[in-house]
Formats: sequence, structure tokens, C-alpha cells
Amino acid sequence: MNEKIKFYYSYSDFYTPVYKHNLLNRHNSLEALHGFMVQLFSGKELAILQTKAEKNFLDSQNLNIRSIDYFDPLYPKLLKEIHQPPIVLYYLGNPDLLNLTYFGIVGTRKPSKISIIATSLLAKKISKTPNHGIISGLASGIDREAMLSAIDLKIPCIGVLGTGLEKEYPRGNIDLYRKMKNNSKCLLLSEMRVGETIGKWSFPKRNRIITGISEALFLMEAPLKSGAMSSVYHALEQGREIVVFDDEALFFNEGGKKIIQDGAKKISMKEISDTNHFFHISELISEANTMNETPSLFAKLNQLEQEGYLENLGGGYYKKKLFSASGDD
Repeated sequence: MNEKIKFYYSYSDFYTPVYKHNLLNRHNSLEALHGFMVQLFSGKELAILQTKAEKNFLDSQNLNIRSIDYFDPLYPKLLKEIHQPPIVLYYLGNPDLLNLTYFGIVGTRKPSKISIIATSLLAKKISKTPNHGIISGLASGIDREAMLSAIDLKIPCIGVLGTGLEKEYPRGNIDLYRKMKNNSKCLLLSEMRVGETIGKWSFPKRNRIITGISEALFLMEAPLKSGAMSSVYHALEQGREIVVFDDEALFFNEGGKKIIQDGAKKISMKEISDTNHFFHISELISEANTMNETPSLFAKLNQLEQEGYLENLGGGYYKKKLFSASGDD
């Protein structure tokens, strides 16, 4: 196949008619689709588009950005099922990771401490499931924690950008972007071509890719109006399972609570952690009240924290710190 023909399909002149006339399902290769498409344009129009496509090709090649199309064997099978799937995807990293199964993890850019901890623990839980990885949006907050946890655990992870892959975006995640770019267990993915102007529509389009590739979506914390909720609505439309982390210590989870009320499955800290290393003070207070020992309970907790046996996580949560003979917890 002429590699350059893929690069036509990042332009609305080409992809809009494909979607409008349901052409993806009427052809079995990009060559066949392209042979049909070129007949829709005049010679002058086609020459203009060819110039754009060749520039797109060269820009991508110069930055070592590669691409796959809808008909490529590596193209994620679940993503093919969504409404108007990307015809071309650009990537940096290991494309073989696209053949694995992924859980999406999304949430607010300004998370509560407990949802950060829960995200890290959830990644650890996912790491025990063979051939599964994590996909997220490479934003700050929950997305960042999900990606960093996956890297630390050496499990596959995909970061989907709402910009071209040449942009190390957002600026606060440059370190994460570079870690992923140079890690064989990671893949950076985008529908947007090099140099493409971003707008408000860019990130909802990105979100449909995250959920489209996901087997299930975990919402860790989200206000009613947020990018994470955009992902939830895409997941609902795509028929994906949605699991919502719910906890009293979350500050910005109105969106999560709404989705639970609408019937989504919820998951607690205890279910995520799978250990007894974490506890909430409410578990102790009722018993202490019965024995009239509440004041001494707080004093004891403070003492254990000062001595390094407990870590106060905020929101009433504590972590038991287990010490080995070497002194490591």
C-alpha cells in the first residue's frame, strides 16, 4: 500500500463523506476505499488535498510519528464498534500494545487525596489481570496518577492525547509524556495530525477513543461538568461498563454520584485495596463511643502517627505502615 494515502484521512474533506455514506463498511481495505474516494473530487481539488496529505506524511515521518488505519490488523477491535471511529490513528511507542485489553481510568484534574490513592491501588489490582492494561487521557490529576502507576507496575498503558503527538501536552505532564515515549510498555495515541489546531471539540473526540478502546471505564472522581463526565457519556453510548469509585472523603464527586444514581456500579476503597492496610476513622468511633473512649482514641491515633505506625491520608482515612526488619514499609 502507498503509505501516503492514509494521511488524506485526517482532513474533513476526506473523512466526512466516508462517515456520511457509511463507506468503511462497504470496503475491505484502505486502497479500495481510496480508489472510490478520489472519484468524488475534481483534479484541482485532489491536487490541493494531495499537497496537504504529503505535508502531513513528511511532518509525521520527521518526528518519528507512525500511523495505522481502520483496516490495519493492529487497529483496536472495540474501537471499530463505536460511532464514526477514527479512520487514522497516530502513535508513538509500541503499537503491539493495541492488541491487548484495557480498562479506562478517568477523573478530575483536581482530585481529592483519597481518589489519588484509590487510583494507584486500582492500577495495582489491574496489574494482577493477565494481558490487561490501563488507558487514560494524559491530563493532570487522576489521568496522570493512572499512567504513572501503570509505569511503576510495568503494565501496558496507553495515553490518548487531544492534540497532535508533537505537542508535549499539558505542560505539567512533560515528564510523563517523555517517560511514556521511551517505554516499551507504553503507547501515545492521537487522532489529530501534526500541527492540527485544537479546539473545545478536540478533547471530547479524544475521550471517545479512550472509552472506545476500554473494556470498562473506572470513574475515580468527577464534578458534574468535566472532561471525565464527557468520557462517561461516551462510554454509555458505546455500551461500556462503568464503575464509579465512591467515598465520603471525595470533595468533587457530584458527577460520580449522579452516575451511581443512574445505575452505574460503585466500588469502595476496601474493594479496591484488597487489604486491611487502610481504614476509616468511622470504623473505630462507634465502638469508642460505646466504651466512652473517643478522646483517648484520637490521642492514640495521633501517637501512632507520630511514631510512624500510621499515615493520615486525610478525609478520615489512615494507612497502617508495616515495617520489615530493614525498616522499610
